[in-house]
Amino acid sequence: MKLIISVAAALGVASLLCAACGGTTSPPNTTTPTSAPTTMAPTTTVARTATTKREAATFLEIIAPFNAATTRIDLSGAKPMTTAELQVFLAPLAKASNTLVSAILSAAFTGLAATPARTMAIAAEAVVADIGSVTASNWSSEEPVIARDEATVGKEDRLVRADLDIPATS
Repeated sequence: MKLIISVAAALGVASLLCAACGGTTSPPNTTTPTSAPTTMAPTTTVARTATTKREAATFLEIIAPFNAATTRIDLSGAKPMTTAELQVFLAPLAKASNTLVSAILSAAFTGLAATPARTMAIAAEAVVADIGSVTASNWSSEEPVIARDEATVGKEDRLVRADLDIPATS
């Protein structure tokens, strides 16, 4: 008799626990959706698109002065001159590079564009540093270094444009 009472008590406790938890012993309904509603995806896409558009507009605005300076200043066109003349010749490029660095860091690009934008800022800083150390006597060895720094900025420019869906420059 004690055994029957013990089994009945155990079954009663188990029933109470199941009722208290709201659970059942039957399997869960397999047609219940376990993922977020599909209405969430467009909102995320819209937000991402708005951010990309804003960042694209910002990027085009901040890269324009640098691109204009590199177009105006043909490094290979610098004839042997004094260090002072060379620094004056390169000053617009140094200024545009400094402006680019500040603007990129202030813009705080996100997503895929963040890394190439930071790399672009580093390359632009290298342009400034190399221009700062150039002299008339070391110009022949420094010119290709500055050109390489400019090329790195250009390469990263293309990557940022691709990440932000901006057409490449020609």
